[in-house]
Amino acid sequence: MNRKSLSIRNAAYGFLSQGIIIIGQFTLQTIFIKNLSISYLGANGLFTNLISFLSFAELGIGSAITFSLYKPLALSDYQQVNSVMTLFKRVYQTIGLIIILFGSILSFFVNFFVKKGQSVPHLQLLFVLYLLKFRYYYFFVIVLICL
Repeated sequence: MNRKSLSIRNAAYGFLSQGIIIIGQFTLQTIFIKNLSISYLGANGLFTNLISFLSFAELGIGSAITFSLYKPLALSDYQQVNSVMTLFKRVYQTIGLIIILFGSILSFFVNFFVKKGQSVPHLQLLFVLYLLKFRYYYFFVIVLICL
């Protein structure tokens, strides 16, 4: 395959994956509204925003590491690719630990972000569970990529 057809294929996969994500999010929102109260939907949005805030710790490092892989891959320098991927793994594990640390601290203050009169039982526990789900990305998916 030539470069143009590979680019078109990559764009098609990107559009397809974004479509699946959008449909999944819409389905999740619908399930939340129909089966749980609107308070839980609000809590989910709060958790998503807090995790997004904590994700600023990444600061585009993933994009920089991806960019640094172009030349070694083009030159088939697999030793350099291996060292970049090892760095990628270490950096993301460190970022994951930082996010877990600050997220754990933030969990004690999550009730302050909820409007008075709005009640979601066990809000702190739910945030910690949400944080642990997010941790999965930084510790397991990155490790699988680096294998």
